[in-house]
Amino acid sequence: MLHRELGQDRRAMRTDLGTPLTLTLPGLGQVSTISLPTTENNMDRELLLKLWDESWDQGIWIAPWSKAVQGLSPKQAAWSPAADRHCIWQIVHHVCIWREYTLTAVDGRSGPSRKEVESGNFAMPASRTAVEWRRSVDRLQATHNDIRAAIATASSLERLQYHLGHDCYHLGQIMYLRATQGMGPIE
Repeated sequence: MLHRELGQDRRAMRTDLGTPLTLTLPGLGQVSTISLPTTENNMDRELLLKLWDESWDQGIWIAPWSKAVQGLSPKQAAWSPAADRHCIWQIVHHVCIWREYTLTAVDGRSGPSRKEVESGNFAMPASRTAVEWRRSVDRLQATHNDIRAAIATASSLERLQYHLGHDCYHLGQIMYLRATQGMGPIE
């Protein structure tokens, strides 16, 4: 009932974080005023930076990105358990392109358009060589560093805070693909 009454205003509610919101509940005759928390209160900047840093080099209860992609051959990175499933390489490209897209929105740098994101999402390189794999890993680290810099300086963490969960989800997929190929756990 509330969503139907609010209609398109639901979107506005999400963008007005930190400002009081008054709701009238039809049929109940009640008026409620609530203050939605700001993003800064949801995820403290210093905590997000700490977790972001640890997700690259130390791990946050899971293996870190640096170790998950370290030492993989192009063949291992390109291996897929089935024709319609993604490989590690595609997941790395997916994570990179969404980080780059977010950075265009957050700090105005040039980067992929939405159309380029859609066409390049989960893309495989034309050449599956050690040089290309190294280039993909370097891109992963560069985008990780760029997101870190944005977390440290951006006026809002609204978009940036979601990369931690998104990226760790895909890191879990990579760890599963490693295990499926017979690679041991990362300590």
